[in-house]
Amino acid sequence: MRTLVVTLACWLCALLFAAQPHALAQSATTSPKPQSATDQELREIAGELRLIRAEMLRISINTQRAQVLIDRIRIQQEQVARLRHDINDVRDMLDQVRSDQRRVKARINAAKKQQEAGLKDDVDVVKDFIPISEELDNREQGLIRKESALATELDLAQGNLAELDSRLDEIQREMAQPAPDDAGKPAKRQD
Repeated sequence: MRTLVVTLACWLCALLFAAQPHALAQSATTSPKPQSATDQELREIAGELRLIRAEMLRISINTQRAQVLIDRIRIQQEQVARLRHDINDVRDMLDQVRSDQRRVKARINAAKKQQEAGLKDDVDVVKDFIPISEELDNREQGLIRKESALATELDLAQGNLAELDSRLDEIQREMAQPAPDDAGKPAKRQD
């Protein structure tokens, strides 16, 4: 009987040792399933965070570029306005010079007519007005050249302004488009 008890005890021990690794294997296989699902969710969240971070960086860069362009546009608009004002001033001066030329030429013609009619014998009056007329002609030519140079500069400034505006429009279109990484699709979340 003693042999029977010893034999049963051996069998029981063998059974416990044999069953214990199987039980440990079951507990090891059951706990990774929830852990792998959690790991998968964490990976998805990390992926979403990377997409958000990339999108925020893209938006930040585009915002900075837009701000720089807006500042440059403001400066360019001021230059265009200044050039327009300068051209208007030159045109006003041209109008004044041309008006003065008409008056001087009218006086020269009147003095010549009086000399021809024998009413006035003063030749010095005509001689005094001729240098004034020449000086007004020179001023007119200088103002015409200045107006032309300012008009060319204005055209360039307006071209630069149009280019800056188109670059700002391009940035605006970039900001409106979805990021190339997510192709406009929000990340899917599994609950």
